Amino acid sequence: MSITTSQREKFVNQGEMIVGIDVAKHTHVTRILFPDGSESKAFGFSNNRRGFEDFIAWISSYKGKAENGSIIVGLESTGHYWEPLAFYLEGVARWA
Repeated sequence: MSITTSQREKFVNQGEMIVGIDVAKHTHVTRILFPDGSESKAFGFSNNRRGFEDFIAWISSYKGKAENGSIIVGLESTGHYWEPLAFYLEGVARWA
């Protein structure tokens, strides 16, 4: 089923970016759904601290597209592979 940009736009609150992460053992893949309904290209990053830092830098490069600076991150809970990323993001959010 194909969803148009205008249909995707209805799923995003005004000014928020939604970041979806497909969790894997070694390399996670992520995309951003922007408030206007458009999407970023896929971005892959390693399941380690360096990869998480690359992920944060990648998100930061798009932060200007979120009018109120709100970013929602959702990730697939595949086994236990999501845990290192979730704990890292929780720590980053506390200090942001």
